[in-house]
Amino acid sequence: PNSGPGAPSAGTRAGASYGGFGLWNTATSTYGSSTAPIDMGSGGGGYSPNGGGAVRLNVADTLLNDGTISADGSNTSSGGSIYVTANKLSGSGKYRANGGGFYWPNVVFGMGGGGRVAVYFATSTFSGETIAKGGCNSFDSWTTTCAGSGTVVVKQLKTKCQTNCFSNVLFL
Repeated sequence: PNSGPGAPSAGTRAGASYGGFGLWNTATSTYGSSTAPIDMGSGGGGYSPNGGGAVRLNVADTLLNDGTISADGSNTSSGGSIYVTANKLSGSGKYRANGGGFYWPNVVFGMGGGGRVAVYFATSTFSGETIAKGGCNSFDSWTTTCAGSGTVVVKQLKTKCQTNCFSNVLFL
């Protein structure tokens, strides 16, 4: 529990941060790059809090995503990072680095902040979602409270990848 650069201070019940701040965590607890995200998410408090992982995809041709590419955090933890570079994007799936929900055994621990997602492409027919939301919950059954959203960058490159293009996947 409470591990990583965006982890809440020991003894607090705040959620962990990365791209977005964890609920009750300090606004200065975010870290990493929004344009080239490679960091893991941070762990919050409670039971089995694991920050989201780090996914790097560098695809020389077409990346078809009809499923979910995820770096979500578990309870109270921040989302991780997804960093994609591809010549062509297609599909209708999701790129998702969401923060985890709250943890409530006998005392409430806050939700985790969203992670960071950056997707770069030359051409695209992709029609899905790219998200990095903070974890949300209702403490009173009437209103919803959320941790801070992370960052999302989706950008078309002006030229097709010419050098250092790979058709591989690296999971960190």
